[in-house]
Amino acid sequence: MRKFFAVIAVFALTVGIAASTSLSLEQPFAFHVPLTARGSERVYVRFAPNTTQLEVRVRGHVQRLELATLGDNTKGYVVVSDFNFDGWTDIAVPNGIGYGGVNYFYDLYTFQTSKSKFVPLEFPGEAGVCNPVIDRATRTLETSCKSGPRYYYTD
Repeated sequence: MRKFFAVIAVFALTVGIAASTSLSLEQPFAFHVPLTARGSERVYVRFAPNTTQLEVRVRGHVQRLELATLGDNTKGYVVVSDFNFDGWTDIAVPNGIGYGGVNYFYDLYTFQTSKSKFVPLEFPGEAGVCNPVIDRATRTLETSCKSGPRYYYTD
């Protein structure tokens, strides 16, 4: 049942997002993604076995983003997309799972051109982004979180 919910969460992240990439933490990967939609610069994203960090290289800088242990052998997905609609690639890293596998929480890192690195996006009073969905038509990042019998939404 848990894997079924994981598939739903990832599906919700990627529906209608041509420029998004979901990378499963179930196995090691090394992946290059464009830094911008129009540019030739690339971001190198690497996850090595037996590590708790995601290695990100861009413009000669190496960053290590901490990965949370989601529990119950659930590893989650790293999602690479433009979450804030500024034209630069951003990275969402899983940081928790809740409500029996329905809520997937992410730390969101946005690319800051002045520093040439990814910086955490702060959400006041929140534990990160929950079940994010990008709506390119309205330029909206939508989140939904189940609590009790209801879902709560934020745009």
